[in-house]
Amino acid sequence: MMGKIGFIVLLFFILSIHSTQATPTIIQDQRVSNIGATPILGRGYSISTNSYQSNCFSKIEQTSPSYDFVYQFTPKTAFLKEGTDENTGLNNTLHQMATDAFKQKIFKSNNDSDKKTKKIIVSIQLNSYYASLDESQAALSASAAALIKNRDLPAFFSSCGSYYIKSMMRNAVFLAEFKFESFDSDSDLSFVNLLESSIKSFNPTPVNRSNPALKTEQNLNHFSQTAKKRRLTIFVAAFGLGFKKKVSLISHDIESFKTAIRNAFILMQNPNTGKVTAIEVIPWVENTEFQSLLYANEQKNTPQYEKKYNISMNAGLLAEIDRVDRGLLDTYYKAKICRQYIDDNWKQIEGNQMELKPVYKNRYLMNNYDNNSSIQLSSFDKYLTKETIESLYQKHQQVIYGTNKQQGARKCISELHKVGLDQKNFRDLEPCNDIEKQLINFNFPIIDDYCMPILFDARSVPKTISTISSY
Repeated sequence: MMGKIGFIVLLFFILSIHSTQATPTIIQDQRVSNIGATPILGRGYSISTNSYQSNCFSKIEQTSPSYDFVYQFTPKTAFLKEGTDENTGLNNTLHQMATDAFKQKIFKSNNDSDKKTKKIIVSIQLNSYYASLDESQAALSASAAALIKNRDLPAFFSSCGSYYIKSMMRNAVFLAEFKFESFDSDSDLSFVNLLESSIKSFNPTPVNRSNPALKTEQNLNHFSQTAKKRRLTIFVAAFGLGFKKKVSLISHDIESFKTAIRNAFILMQNPNTGKVTAIEVIPWVENTEFQSLLYANEQKNTPQYEKKYNISMNAGLLAEIDRVDRGLLDTYYKAKICRQYIDDNWKQIEGNQMELKPVYKNRYLMNNYDNNSSIQLSSFDKYLTKETIESLYQKHQQVIYGTNKQQGARKCISELHKVGLDQKNFRDLEPCNDIEKQLINFNFPIIDDYCMPILFDARSVPKTISTISSY
């Protein structure tokens, strides 16, 4: 009886470890929205640092995706309102892209606030999903496999991440804004109906069947004349589309707009195009080839489930250490180059010291993330001293090597190497006891905002002027 109870407890422990440490994870938030990164199927990923690593598969086979297609003809105010309504069933990515487009003045014009102007939004959205890595056909690269066989797991996870991307969801959007002058509510409604019918009627059936070509031409002429009276204009923006020669999205009238819609739909068909909106990541310890290579000719008696648990935990720690290591050094070197750039371009020797040239003493630096924000060059020059830069390096040394060169992250990594990443959890090793507390997010916003330095236009006055103390 006690043996059965022990087995049940052990089984529960195994399943709980599996469910919390080695299950697929879906990421569909801001971590995948940065278009500066490139998520692709099979590419390595580290959850603890939100960083993409190398693709360690030599062969990638992709399953066929499924698609959702949405076509809308909506007043602009209603369109933007729908983006905040959770019950519409529409993809929020579409509305976020549209809102961003409006904020960036893609659809802005001089008389945008004119009450006599009305706007209609035509949108096409294509969501693709179930584009997945077929692991039965995928194979690890020879170099990645060699690292596993040699049990060099730190090197493997450093290159390949602790997870890899198994599947992705993509979103492509085509947006058009039709803007026209408003006369009165009745005629406006008639024109909107005429506009909608002209856009949606790709193959209109003429009333005069004896001479269909003439009737169709008359309809087009009537719409063109009405559109001209109302000063109809078309603004187009597209997101996440592919590329194909001799395919244009430029729209100058209804017929060219219809062509643009067809072309946009064609450019959305490639399963590898579209902005990534979600990814599914899988821990390497769940990959059968990884396990086969790692545990081949294994002699130690540590249970397999415990090995997988240890690897998952230790790989996360190594990724965190690598993030802090690189982050602190990157900031240090960026600050050094920034300091050198200011000295070389905007300063001169006066007496025994470097001073800002008179023409630059009242200039401002532009914020790299907000073109309307700035800081006075002279203030930033006084802040970014050699002592400030040296303190960045000292922070790095303290975290990686410890205060007495005997502790720190490097000592923890050394101990993990000795016992093996699959044999011990880092929390069971004394040199690693306090390492998690030191791996905080080191942020240096003032350096990120103004390095590398760009002078604000001398002919303009910044809307927002920051001070050193505000940081």
